[in-house]
Amino acid sequence: MPFPISEQETLETLKSWVRSQAQSILITGHKDPDIDAIGSCIAFKKVLDTFAIPNIVWFEDSLETYATHLPSSNQIKKTIPTYPIDTLIILDSPHLGRIRNQAAIESLIQRFKPMVINIDHHPDNTLFGNINIVKPGISSVGELLFHIFSYLNWPISSETASCLYAAISFDTGRFLFSNVTERTFLSASKLLRAGAKAYELSQKMYENKTLQTFDLIQIALSRMVIDNKKRFAYTTLPIDAPEGEMKVIDFIRQLGGIDVFVVFSESKNGEVKLNLRSKGGFNVSKFAAQFGGGGHALAAGITMQGTLEEVTQTIIQQLDQCL
Repeated sequence: MPFPISEQETLETLKSWVRSQAQSILITGHKDPDIDAIGSCIAFKKVLDTFAIPNIVWFEDSLETYATHLPSSNQIKKTIPTYPIDTLIILDSPHLGRIRNQAAIESLIQRFKPMVINIDHHPDNTLFGNINIVKPGISSVGELLFHIFSYLNWPISSETASCLYAAISFDTGRFLFSNVTERTFLSASKLLRAGAKAYELSQKMYENKTLQTFDLIQIALSRMVIDNKKRFAYTTLPIDAPEGEMKVIDFIRQLGGIDVFVVFSESKNGEVKLNLRSKGGFNVSKFAAQFGGGGHALAAGITMQGTLEEVTQTIIQQLDQCL
């Protein structure tokens, strides 16, 4: 993937800082991390490890079961470091508010004044870093990192390739979404050549579901509401719904004749998490922005305070007016 001259300068700045000045690096991504965020963070860690640069990956969230199959996922820390860091790498997060413990990150930045490196593909990224590498037109941060590592001639081991491949596969819906390009397939091909365990990853990520997952899908389907006139559907998951290895939104979006989908999930901390998907024509990222959320035109998320019933009513009333 050719980078414009202005971006090449940014990449050279990244290379110079990481290879010559960074001595203590913290890597993280957005809250409720998916495989693109987790795989990309681990992949960056793997590269830094080859340079013998001290680093850790930090996520306060517990990982979904399918994410624990990624190489070195057991090395992810749940506690933010209290010792000085000189570099903060934030992946797949459009702004600091998308990080689980925003206050802790902002405190760390204020205390240690690290170089903040922001690498992302969300169109609503606020360019909050000292170094910003943001490419909204690319399928995933995993694909973006592949191009960055390749341009900088940084090593891509078999484990690094597996993490990047998993990130791309996840964010493209196994190469089925509209964000897939010719470059995406070419990147995946080169990662396979580098040793990515594609078949093994696919089995563990997509063909290793528990009975709880099927129970979750059953609950979601029993509570699903469909508006055929305005072509949207939604479902609600109560707090006592079982946990599963599959996102309900990825299942119900397969319904034909419907363009917009929403899943409301009640959390223990008084929050309701929303996953939104669009098959085109309706920008769910712009819709989500009204409620402090964001993402991509066809895939977005929101976190709101309130009961499941209150949040559902608020969102569906607004969605009904917008469609």
